[in-house]
Amino acid sequence: MKKEYFNLDLIKGLILGFIGGFLELYSLSVRGAFTGMQTGNLMNLFTDLIDNNYSLALFRFIILISFILGVILSEVIFVIGHKFKFNYEHIVFPLMIILLIPTLVIDPHLEILDPLNIFSVICLALFGAMQSHIFSTINNHPSTTTMITAMIKQISANYFLAIKNKDRKCLCIASETLLIVLCFIIGIIAFYLPYKFFIDIEYVNFFILLIVILLLILYSFTLFSKNEDVKEEISLE
Repeated sequence: MKKEYFNLDLIKGLILGFIGGFLELYSLSVRGAFTGMQTGNLMNLFTDLIDNNYSLALFRFIILISFILGVILSEVIFVIGHKFKFNYEHIVFPLMIILLIPTLVIDPHLEILDPLNIFSVICLALFGAMQSHIFSTINNHPSTTTMITAMIKQISANYFLAIKNKDRKCLCIASETLLIVLCFIIGIIAFYLPYKFFIDIEYVNFFILLIVILLLILYSFTLFSKNEDVKEEISLE
């Protein structure tokens, strides 16, 4: 991989990929809901409606609205950062850490519709929205750390083009994307193995401390990076 591709932007993507897999499985296993992957959340919402589970359907709808609000909040922070010439990540990363605090302290044994569990899930959905927003491109090509279907499509298409056209740029894009997907998988494994075999559920919330540490590392990266004057919106489709 070319040196200009293996940079802080890619490292940020790898860390966020790990966080995406780790935290999504935590939210599903412990809090009973998809919070970053709105495809799964929407599927559950409409199957709950069909099955007349209206309380659960409302729960899923609250998650969706929370995610949307998180995206809007991220956009507002970005616009303010652009206007006043500061890196909006300096605000978003601390906010993401703050949003993890309720999940860190709220009992993991709660029923799915317990108000405290719902509050934890709302915070995780806001977190997922900010994570999705803050990492929409890498090295000027589209990327994400939660929408793995689109990432796999991008890997397949770019490896094909790299072979067909002998295009090194496509090869680098495919390789970067593959690394992020692998980090997502490692995040899943890193949560599930200790959760399944080693850690009592009483202590499962302490897993969140690992994510806090990783976010602090990402925040430290932003202190040494240049402010983004223009954010490119590139579709994954």
